[in-house]
Amino acid sequence: MIRNITGKISVGDKYSKGQVRRFARQAITRFDAGDESEFFILLDNLTKSKSGFEVIRAFGEELGKKALKEPDSYFELFDKIMHRKKEASYDPANLSDFIRKNEKNIDALVYGGRVAIIGTAFTQMRDGHWKRILEKIEAWNIEFADWYVVDSWCHHPMAHIIAEHQEKMLAKFRKWSKSENFWFRKAVPVYLHAFFVEYSGYDISPYLKILDDLMLDQENWVAKGMGWCLREMAKNYQNELVDFLKKWARVEGVKKLIYKEAIKKLDKDVREEVIKCLEKR
Repeated sequence: MIRNITGKISVGDKYSKGQVRRFARQAITRFDAGDESEFFILLDNLTKSKSGFEVIRAFGEELGKKALKEPDSYFELFDKIMHRKKEASYDPANLSDFIRKNEKNIDALVYGGRVAIIGTAFTQMRDGHWKRILEKIEAWNIEFADWYVVDSWCHHPMAHIIAEHQEKMLAKFRKWSKSENFWFRKAVPVYLHAFFVEYSGYDISPYLKILDDLMLDQENWVAKGMGWCLREMAKNYQNELVDFLKKWARVEGVKKLIYKEAIKKLDKDVREEVIKCLEKR
């Protein structure tokens, strides 16, 4: 059931992308008029609805278009969104039993939604502000330090920033891959997975050299990121993935989780070939 977003949100409320864009334009008008409280009423009602992240991204699209004209005020607004009281962004009545079980599930819902909106805005803004966007993402990854923030920047905007600023991102990833902060080591393969999915036909050998540095990382979060990255590489870079896995098949100490995930999306005959190589270790 679809309702006016300015009304009380009920368990059944759900919105289309077109509606969310209209709500966003209304919220932007309020914000630009200096009525920040009304902006947040509209935003909070949306995040309390049962609309999925892909739908609420439309709110971020509209924010990003307007932020191109007034970046300073909107970067400040994004900070306020990220630091808003958590309880403002969800209605307990709308939560499933699974989400209620664990506070981390609620965190993932709240901050995943916030990053979905802001990350989509950043995607719209990246042409002129990618360095500032990257600084914000780095700072928030340190501050919030959990997968639902760190990982959620992957397709919006990191995949596009990697494709458009390869040399600078290679340098950044080399630094992150050696960071004492494992969230940045995890971020390298997580963001690269989105690049591998979104963009085909690139020379990815420089990125594979960086992934080499992470294959023996013993932090489980990093291993999960590596498995995810290699699994999704099969979409556009299957040959490169097979060569990478065969090379590492001769090396001891790689977490089994990485191989288990990495072979999942290979063509059946290719997968069997790689499994034979792994069995010979």
